[in-house]
Amino acid sequence: MKFQKYKNKKIYFLGIGGISMYALALLMESKVAYVFGYDKVKSETTEVLSDKGIPVYYEPSINNSFGADICVCTAAIGESDEEFQNVLKNNIPIIYRGEFLGEIIDCFDNSIGISGTHGKSTTSGILSEIYLADKEKNPTILMGAILPSIDSAYYLGNAKDLIFEACEYKDSFLSFRPKTSVILNVRLDHTDYFSDLDRMKESFVKYASSSEQVVVNMDSPDALECAKKSGKRVITYSINSDKADCYPSDISIKREKTTFVLNYKEKAIAECEIFIPGEHNFSNALAAATAALACGISIDSVVQGLRNFRGIKRRFEFLGKVNGAHIYDDYAHHPDEVLSTLKAAETLGFKKIVCVFQPHTYTRLSDFFDDFSKIFGERCENDNFECIFLPTYAAREKNTLGYDTEKLSNNVKNSIFINSLDNAAEYIMKNANDNEMYILMGAGDVNQISKKLLFDVEK
Repeated sequence: MKFQKYKNKKIYFLGIGGISMYALALLMESKVAYVFGYDKVKSETTEVLSDKGIPVYYEPSINNSFGADICVCTAAIGESDEEFQNVLKNNIPIIYRGEFLGEIIDCFDNSIGISGTHGKSTTSGILSEIYLADKEKNPTILMGAILPSIDSAYYLGNAKDLIFEACEYKDSFLSFRPKTSVILNVRLDHTDYFSDLDRMKESFVKYASSSEQVVVNMDSPDALECAKKSGKRVITYSINSDKADCYPSDISIKREKTTFVLNYKEKAIAECEIFIPGEHNFSNALAAATAALACGISIDSVVQGLRNFRGIKRRFEFLGKVNGAHIYDDYAHHPDEVLSTLKAAETLGFKKIVCVFQPHTYTRLSDFFDDFSKIFGERCENDNFECIFLPTYAAREKNTLGYDTEKLSNNVKNSIFINSLDNAAEYIMKNANDNEMYILMGAGDVNQISKKLLFDVEK
């Protein structure tokens, strides 16, 4: 690895428990640096770090970062944060995660950055499986979720190929210069930073312009517009149009898998199958296949990688059964993601679907209140759907906007508001029945409910 700049350095990660920061910390610790860090809460990721001997602090103190050569800070932490101020008092240089990752990306000969409002982790996981299926490749992987086949959010391969997620929040991805950029979709999100969709599109154009070629979803008009404005070579994919460079035909969708013929550059090149439900995941799989082909990966590796992928942690992840009910965990927190996940769930044939939804940030709940109300309201009109709302996961925010989950519940007929994770777990244990699906949904700590459930012995 060409990380000599940080060889034997002491790196303090501020917000080390975030899945992307966690992956970066492990990558640097495993190769060149001494790593330690701070996070506000103990989590699965911080426990993994501690088990590997990486010190993690949970209470702000000027002593935590003392002796560090550099501090890598997540964009989610503001300058007014107490621990951020402690780092400044210690006169430690601060570099934000995006800029730090940008330096690492520059070390690789071939880098592929997966961007888009939704689907980054799943697409990164599928593309990783494709590269791992190629015996001539040994990619380095940096993801925002855990890929079960490597049991991690990162994989340390060679210094040639890098697969990584390119997050748009606070324009972090503008520090990246991938050889290939992938744009899955462009939809308004992170409204605490982006004032409107046009402002967001400006950032995606800049991001695409930093690469040599752009793989883009033709089914997302705004994404396609951004790619074309980049001035770079554009390779399109679509699950709906045979006008794209890559598209499927002869599609057969069943409960357990989807089969199709993969077409690339006007030729039918392979018969493929994927084992993840939902139209959105079908599109993600096609994005990964297109990016791989555009980077010269063999057709056989594409076919095998698509077949090998079985999902990632917290993306429609099956956890087990409670009283015969199937329990799933999903990271969806934007209306588009929520709708896509629920549509996928509705194809699986359960007699009842129960969505346990925890909104992520008051800003997002406020800005998309009507969208959430419509999505859940239309479904709660049916006897075979139920929605349980949990208190909003505040993350970095305070509620100054007048919107909370009780208000959302009052706006959605036949929904239920439950005021804690413990009470939600108790409700599930009491009410779950055979052939029902419960989806724990949100980007906060709603998945912690699973730790409180008594799962049946057999999943």
